[in-house]
Amino acid sequence: MKIWQTIVLLCMGILAGCAGNSGHLKFSPELTRDFGEGRPPPEYRYYATGRENLPNAVIGIDRKYQQRARFWREIDAGSEDLIRAIQNVFPYRLESPRASYLLSPDGDIIGVFWSVIYWTNVRMGKDNDVYVLPPRPPDTDGGETIIP
Repeated sequence: MKIWQTIVLLCMGILAGCAGNSGHLKFSPELTRDFGEGRPPPEYRYYATGRENLPNAVIGIDRKYQQRARFWREIDAGSEDLIRAIQNVFPYRLESPRASYLLSPDGDIIGVFWSVIYWTNVRMGKDNDVYVLPPRPPDTDGGETIIP
């Protein structure tokens, strides 16, 4: 019986350790309104993923952090390219884009997220590195999900 208790405790410890560096999203109606009106917060470093003219998501990362996940391209915060990316975010079903805050595991705001896909993985690395993985729509037909 003791071996099972040890295994259970070990598994719980592993799961707790994995969750320790994970951040999450927190939806914000005010932020959604600002993005929808073409007024993203200027204090962030912005990135887009997906097609250049039809991105899957746009994120803004606090300048004290470094976005390290692959498949994101930086966009100048004051540019028309950022406004176009926000306006042309990839449509998924009939969903409207919405904005969320990117939160660290401690609940600190580390950035913003804009997409019609309302979830992604956020991981904190060493030395203020942030890994925001590109969002993917759910697999709804049992086959492989492909994002253009």
